[in-house]
Amino acid sequence: MVAEALAYTHRDRFGTTWHLADPRWAAIAESMARVARTDGKTMQLGDVQVLCERSRRRVLRVATRESEHPTVVAKLFTLSSFHRRILHGAMGYNRYALGEATNLITAAQRGLPVPRVYGYGHTQGRWCLIQMDFLLMEDLVSCVSAGQLLDRHAADRGACAEIMDRTIPIFAGLFRAGCNHIDVNPDAILFDGHDVTKVFVLDFEHAVFRPSPHMEILAFEAAYFAEGCRQWVDKDMIDRWFARLVEAIGVTDRAGVQRLTDRFRYYRNRVMSRRERRKIC
Repeated sequence: MVAEALAYTHRDRFGTTWHLADPRWAAIAESMARVARTDGKTMQLGDVQVLCERSRRRVLRVATRESEHPTVVAKLFTLSSFHRRILHGAMGYNRYALGEATNLITAAQRGLPVPRVYGYGHTQGRWCLIQMDFLLMEDLVSCVSAGQLLDRHAADRGACAEIMDRTIPIFAGLFRAGCNHIDVNPDAILFDGHDVTKVFVLDFEHAVFRPSPHMEILAFEAAYFAEGCRQWVDKDMIDRWFARLVEAIGVTDRAGVQRLTDRFRYYRNRVMSRRERRKIC
């Protein structure tokens, strides 16, 4: 899927093979391969801003000097151990940059508002095992997360209710797309700072797509998000928000509403591992 959607192939001087949306991303891709070979302490920042850095992943904002796309976001995943490289090969696209690239492309094809993917790259080591992979994607730099907005307006109950309601199209869209995102937290939903009607969803590395919508997935995802928001909104507001979400997907009969509400409450009281969340269907 990635090679089909990102049709331009480029091999840079660092040995990274790239699948790009078009040739103009080749220079940025090569600069990311260079950055990947430096550690966080010695990296020459320049036009690169570190957004997140963990043991196996770096998320960067990179200046492009293009008027249409002045910055892009790059994710760099390092598979430091032989065990992880073997698992990556066995699990295919379900992990790391390849997983997120594939899922973002699938999400866009199913009508979800997600960042555009500009490129995917990987570097192979011994036995052709992937030791590092990369994702280049749209930078939603003007956006602010639902969590940030809720925190900013925590003292204003009406504003918090409005922010919650603005997330409803995201959950309805995930439902119709048959997507179990598994981690729709308040930081994974972004609101456009210039257009209040635009809302995006991020972080699809571990998402699972089903052939058709599932009410169970909807109940889980809504509950997972609600738990992440409870520091800003109370139970009554969450219940009202979920009732509006149920109405938005077209469930109106009393028995159907009650079944969905019961499952929502069930998941709100559960702590689940990533593996358990992926299995919900």
